[in-house]
Amino acid sequence: MPVIHQSPSHPDEISFALRDLIHGELSRVRVAVAYATRAGCETLIGAMRDKIGNSASAGTPKLLVTSLDFGHTEPEALSYWRDLSNSEVRIANLHRAQGSIRLAAAKTSFHPKAYLFDYPHRVGALIGSANLTRRALSVNTESAIADAMADRQAIDRLWTESWASGEPLTDVLLGEYREARHNRPVPNLDPPVTLQPLPSGIGRLFDAIEQQGLDASQFQSFWIQSGSMSSGGSQSQLELPRGANQFFGFQFGGYDLSHAKIGNLTLTSGGRTWSDRTITWHGHNKMERLNLPTVTQGGYAYTDTAILFRRAGQGFDFALSPWGSDRPNAWIAASANNSTLFRVGQRATSRMCGLLP
Repeated sequence: MPVIHQSPSHPDEISFALRDLIHGELSRVRVAVAYATRAGCETLIGAMRDKIGNSASAGTPKLLVTSLDFGHTEPEALSYWRDLSNSEVRIANLHRAQGSIRLAAAKTSFHPKAYLFDYPHRVGALIGSANLTRRALSVNTESAIADAMADRQAIDRLWTESWASGEPLTDVLLGEYREARHNRPVPNLDPPVTLQPLPSGIGRLFDAIEQQGLDASQFQSFWIQSGSMSSGGSQSQLELPRGANQFFGFQFGGYDLSHAKIGNLTLTSGGRTWSDRTITWHGHNKMERLNLPTVTQGGYAYTDTAILFRRAGQGFDFALSPWGSDRPNAWIAASANNSTLFRVGQRATSRMCGLLP
């Protein structure tokens, strides 16, 4: 039963743990949290789409029970989740006085943080401190326990009590909540992750491997700024720094060659698997190159994104985020703090990459 600890130096541990609990036979998702934001909901639903695909994600029942305590939950989160296909929202701990919603909690607060993933013969659960907000799932200091084979009886008891305590979200209730929240100052639970000043003289990955004994194969994740993806007409050929192959399990040393195949990779994303992705060495520009799946192959448009590769069984799960958005900014900061932030290319370049434990 893994204990998950997330911090600014170890970002995305909660979202990674959630992703690990999502597989193709998913039959239902149940979430009970004190507070939710739209960005948090999008993060979780995005993880589902990444792992099982858009169609399977849309067809999976998705239940959310949360509270309006203190006005922390965003109305946009409620409407977003409610408007998803096969989805329901309930509001727990609803407090009314003189016929109007009161945002202060009743005598007791609704404060669970439980993410439950039902399968035909088991239930996966992540239970801890993280609300359904983008920052709680990515950069806040949070702790949780993840169990892929959780006690169904205990989980169902937790859920039944939480779900039964709630009222169905209706247009009237949502409108009343918007009005009650309108003139009340509430904290922003998802402020942007701003990029802090970076250390001067960012080095190269290959130098860290050769001169400092860095072993890239011991890290859980590798991320890289994609840049323009201008190599080749398909815009799916990702230029990697020398030494990146080590993260993927190779020990290539033929850098005196003009061209060489390093090896094949298995990549997974969006419920799909590609077992024939190749890494090659190109001596003319002194770069390694990974052939990512094209859009016609079920892949993505990679230009100006950050691409994160994470170990998953015998292959690597990969996901994209727009460059300059919160998740890449968190990865940059964490890699800088851990001295695993590197520039890409032989000469000065604006592209960056990094390793995460």
